[in-house]
Amino acid sequence: MKIAISSTGDNLFARIEPRFEKTKHFLILDMSSLKDFKSLPNPAVEEPGSGVTAEVNLLIENRIDVLVTGKCTMAAKKQLESAHIRIYDGYYGNILPLLNNMKSYQKRIHSRQQAEEEPRIFAQF
Repeated sequence: MKIAISSTGDNLFARIEPRFEKTKHFLILDMSSLKDFKSLPNPAVEEPGSGVTAEVNLLIENRIDVLVTGKCTMAAKKQLESAHIRIYDGYYGNILPLLNNMKSYQKRIHSRQQAEEEPRIFAQF
């Protein structure tokens, strides 16, 4: 699963952009690793009146499944939902703590799955 985070900068020390439509960069991460990322500059920021279509198309082109941002307008939400991109809005602050929380959550889910599978494995014998 690929995640895009609306960002004020091009690195993990940047802040989450509070407005999707004004984001300067999208940080793209693969949920399976959460280690490597790439930064995509938002070309629509420099184009007045381009609306959210250019931003949504950029996310579609990069096969994004999930968007994490501060706030989306209703027009942006409609376009993102029609592109089957899940929206997690209401996020603010620095990006790095958000990623650390995501990594911690993944570890907890993985250890729960292992704990649930172990009794099933032993029940076969």
